[in-house]
Amino acid sequence: MISHFFQYIILKLFQIILAPFSIQTTAKITGQIAVFIGKFHKSSEIAFMNLKTIYPQMSDSEIHHTIKDVWMHLGMNFGEFMKMNSLSDNEFLDLFENTEMKILQELYDKYGKVILVSGHFGNWELGPKLCNIHNMPFSLVYRHSNNGFVDKAISSIRSKYTTGLFNKGVVGAKNMIKAIKSPENLILCMLIDQKMNNGEKLKFFNHDAMTATAASELSIKYNLPIIIASVRRIRKGESKFSFETSKVILPQETDSKILAQTLNDEIALIINKNKWQWFWVHDRWSFFKNKK
Repeated sequence: MISHFFQYIILKLFQIILAPFSIQTTAKITGQIAVFIGKFHKSSEIAFMNLKTIYPQMSDSEIHHTIKDVWMHLGMNFGEFMKMNSLSDNEFLDLFENTEMKILQELYDKYGKVILVSGHFGNWELGPKLCNIHNMPFSLVYRHSNNGFVDKAISSIRSKYTTGLFNKGVVGAKNMIKAIKSPENLILCMLIDQKMNNGEKLKFFNHDAMTATAASELSIKYNLPIIIASVRRIRKGESKFSFETSKVILPQETDSKILAQTLNDEIALIINKNKWQWFWVHDRWSFFKNKK
């Protein structure tokens, strides 16, 4: 409990210290801090093992360079997340050089409810606010932090631009189903690339990975379309983004595992194009754990 409170205090201090700076400057500062931390953090070993296994053709030098870029990117994500609610809608939209909202808007207008599937790629935290600005109410399924203080602070930021926050668990699932059954339109976002201890054993980058099938099950049960989207950082070290949709899946498939595998494959294709923008620092396939 004491360590959790200490982490929360550090988070609040970051907010206070970085308050005078622009979102771009803040992101560069937090990015450099993350690069420094990454030099000593065990997660860098996990990232190395993941990249070496998934991309055996990469040299050790290329992998180490990619890991540095990953830490810079993740650190910038943190700074941008902390600052984005201080921006006006126009200032926020200025962060985007491209927004492919037309397809999502058409699905939303036709079906009323849409499942938006993404992963921990690019700055995944910016998508909900972008949709909200375009008058598409957005709800988010998330995994709560083990630190209750930090989780409350993060939820406070997210609540400013979401209509619903559904924590993974029994209560969150009930509230999510209630929202789906309600007459209100919504976009339900689910990040499907997290490390799971349960779920279905499916392929992710041609390796077995326990995979959540909730998105595919909800699509089939409630006849909801799925759109796969991402918020890609356009250039390394810059707070400029592109909202991109890669695939639309209409509610026709009847096998949730087949549909879930399709989602895994599509997320992998997105990651392949910009490896440094994915969350390689978690032991997604248990490569690191099994090595030990």
